[in-house]
Amino acid sequence: MNDVWVLMQKNVRVLLRARASALIVMLGPVLVIFLAGLAFDNTNAYAVKIGAYSGAYNGLSESFMERLVNAQFQVERYSDEEHCVTAIKEGVIHTCLVFSPQFELNKNASNEITFYVDYSRLNLVWTVLSTMTSRISSRNQELSRNLTAQVLSALELTKRSLADRKSSLSRLVTKNDETSRLVADVRVKVEELDFAVDPNEIGTTEMANYKDRVKHWVDNSLTIADSSLTKSRNFIELAQALVKGSSAANDLKDSLQKYMKETVSDLGELQARFQTTQEVLKEEFVAYDDLLSNVIGSMTQLKARMDAASRVRDESVKDLDQVKLLLDASLIELLTVQKTLNDVERAVSSVEVTDTETIVSPITTTIKPLVAEKSYLNYLFPTLIVLVVMFTGLLLTPLLMILEKNSPAALRNDLTPTSPVSHHLATFLTSGGILALQLFVILVIASTFFTTPLTQNFASILVAGLLLVSCFTLLGMVLGVVFVSEATANLSAVSLSSLLLVASNAIIPLETMPSWLAWAMSANPFVLGYELLRKTVVFQFSLARVWFEVGILLIYCMIFIGVIVVLQERLRKKYFGLIKRHA
Repeated sequence: MNDVWVLMQKNVRVLLRARASALIVMLGPVLVIFLAGLAFDNTNAYAVKIGAYSGAYNGLSESFMERLVNAQFQVERYSDEEHCVTAIKEGVIHTCLVFSPQFELNKNASNEITFYVDYSRLNLVWTVLSTMTSRISSRNQELSRNLTAQVLSALELTKRSLADRKSSLSRLVTKNDETSRLVADVRVKVEELDFAVDPNEIGTTEMANYKDRVKHWVDNSLTIADSSLTKSRNFIELAQALVKGSSAANDLKDSLQKYMKETVSDLGELQARFQTTQEVLKEEFVAYDDLLSNVIGSMTQLKARMDAASRVRDESVKDLDQVKLLLDASLIELLTVQKTLNDVERAVSSVEVTDTETIVSPITTTIKPLVAEKSYLNYLFPTLIVLVVMFTGLLLTPLLMILEKNSPAALRNDLTPTSPVSHHLATFLTSGGILALQLFVILVIASTFFTTPLTQNFASILVAGLLLVSCFTLLGMVLGVVFVSEATANLSAVSLSSLLLVASNAIIPLETMPSWLAWAMSANPFVLGYELLRKTVVFQFSLARVWFEVGILLIYCMIFIGVIVVLQERLRKKYFGLIKRHA
């Protein structure tokens, strides 16, 4: 063990001979972490420059621009789209926003915002897009809330109007039905009206015939009566002459003559009255004939009117039938409208969600970090530690071993009784000790001067760091055993470090690779070390919860030790074989 300690002192002296190299090896990683802490120990927004172009700026596009300015973005307007895109290529701005022509909320216009981004800056483009789209989405949601509020107001007004008009429509349907029934009743009554007039049934012809017969009878009676009166008067006058010439007594003759005179006088008076009656009857028959003619004429006119009324009745029945059909059709339409209004009312009432915020965002997403976001350094710290340990371990350890191989005392060291195991152990402890010291200083600086939460899980972080130091130190020793010159060792160390870095998720996430390649790259020591430090630094996991990564790194350490032993034994046999041949 004393030999190992002496060899470690010798290795330190070898490093310190080149003071510039020693200073770079010792202070370089610490300086890197310190500068990274100064740069990333904050949560400030990225200083992103945005170009914007619109054919005609209006209130809507200006509101989006104002949101970006309020979010601390540097916004610059360009006169055309081509200049804006060219500015991205020249590095003047990071992204370009182009508003579509007629960018306004009017008549279902196609409102589109086009983002021009430079995907060659992969480490910035997604952050810029995420930050900008979040600001634009907030304005978009605000506009959506306004439009949704208008739609909801229209729905509420429709609902109230439907409720108000529903009763009116019901009354209209009822009145239409009542009107239809009344029209049916009127039709029946009108149809039952009988306007048929038959002059024969009234007897106007028979009345004329009876009038002629009565007139004939009266004329005959008057003629007979007049003839009878004349004959009676003549008979009395003849009788009077006979009495006057008879031989009867004078008293009798006087009495008979007196009676006959009176009778003749009465007959004359009766004849005069009869003539008067005959004249009156003649006049009355003329008047009756005129009256009967008037009655017959009136009856003819009445029949014509009744025929016209009958035709009007028939037409009215047809019109009422048509009105009934129209009323039935309108009733069907009213019932259809009523059903439609009921369906609309049910549809409007079935909208259970009437809150604008809920409609605009039916599912609210809240993004919560797994740990409190204190600074960007929290998330970069595991990657920085792995980078420092990997590059230092792969550069420093081969350097020590090659300096030992190429030193003038290399042959003397090989001939000494000190075993190769002691040399390798001394190299491992020297290089690992330097890395461990750097790691400790880095952890102290990060926990003291920056907001990285290391003190709560310091022991687990330190053990994880020492395991990582051991793994990359042993990998560097493999390079030191394989290569002879410093140039090839440094070139191989840089190449291997770059390969491990590219094959990790520090640049491009492993999830973007093919599944088989991502599975293979997940065994990368860089990836395992990053996961180990991420879980212990960011999530404060204990070593018991990261046993998988610890186990794989221990397996790597044992593999590297086995490779070193095998290679060293082969090189030793080859070296002594050459000595024997020269001897």
